[in-house]
Amino acid sequence: KVEADLAKAGTDGLLPGLTKPAGKPGRLTFTLVDGGQGLELRDFALDAAPAQARGTVTITPEGGLERADLTNVKLSPGDDLRVSLDRSGSGYKVVVRGAVVDARPFLKSLGGPDGKGGKDTNPKDIDADIQVPIVTGFNDEALTGANLRLSLHGKTLRTATISGRFRAAPFAASVTRGERGVPTLAVDSADAGATLRFVDIYRRMHGGRLNAGIGLNDGPQAGVVQIRDFALRNEPALSSIMAQGPEPADTDAARGRRVAPGRAAGDVTFDRMRANFVRTGTRVAFSDAAISNAAMGFTLSGWLDTGRERTDMTGTFVPLYGLNNVASQLPLLGPLLGGGHNEGLFAVNFRVSGKLASPDVSVNPLSAIAPGFLRKLFSAGGGPFADGMPVPQ
Repeated sequence: KVEADLAKAGTDGLLPGLTKPAGKPGRLTFTLVDGGQGLELRDFALDAAPAQARGTVTITPEGGLERADLTNVKLSPGDDLRVSLDRSGSGYKVVVRGAVVDARPFLKSLGGPDGKGGKDTNPKDIDADIQVPIVTGFNDEALTGANLRLSLHGKTLRTATISGRFRAAPFAASVTRGERGVPTLAVDSADAGATLRFVDIYRRMHGGRLNAGIGLNDGPQAGVVQIRDFALRNEPALSSIMAQGPEPADTDAARGRRVAPGRAAGDVTFDRMRANFVRTGTRVAFSDAAISNAAMGFTLSGWLDTGRERTDMTGTFVPLYGLNNVASQLPLLGPLLGGGHNEGLFAVNFRVSGKLASPDVSVNPLSAIAPGFLRKLFSAGGGPFADGMPVPQ
């Protein structure tokens, strides 16, 4: 019988979520049995909170892992999993079943390189089949009926297919290897708001159809996202910007319509959004973002960081977008009059910065009467009110 005190041991990056600093209590016990063709670790029990594992492990005579049957596995406090692992050639096949798994440690690991653990000098091929009724993410969102199939080479994700539902909305994602061998994630979701909350990128969007692609390379990860038919709920920056511009003619209040079922009174609906972005950890920087409906439109550039709860972005508010944007589409004169493909003849420059929950919003009043090319000067610092006027909160 072997008992090991792991208090002085530390590990990080062995598995997503399996992190134990040196000095934190931990314990490993098992009964070692020589089976002739290898060693069996019976009554295997690992306790290094929150990580736990129970079961049986088989080791080859050379000291390699041959098989594992773990009946109780936790990497996070809410996990409830069963894991079986079998050697297959030079790699392994892993089957995971259970009731609940917390995806947050894995989602954090997709943010870029951790620079820890050194280079894997002997990476193994791993094929994983994971079926779990509930996969929990950030902001109390959960993917139900989840089915994941992953193929890895060491810690490098080669291919993957993921499916499930956010409430009644289907979700599907796949990972393939790009032209340069970099894994690329493609996402199709019928609930954009739930998807963004699940991965902790943005919390105030509701509904919407999302299509996105992002490279999963080490370092900053670039991608593009398109979303249609969504609502922003109780977004403080949006409310402040709209308060400084003309009242949109196509609002629910102007038409005397009731709020649709499932929509809150603070919802502002939009037809489409498109943005290029770069993700580094919890920070998402975006450029050439455009959001619009018939009544209004916005262009945005900047960043938001959910980890620090901070943001800094600049943009243009275009009232009466359906008509106002026509000037921007004119050949030759469009860029001069409208300022850009997604802007308009009349628009207001703004800046949003500070805390995500209550950002500081400033607008440039002169930009409303300036043609497009002059608005660019105002927003770039060339105008007398380039920094804008603070909006009372």
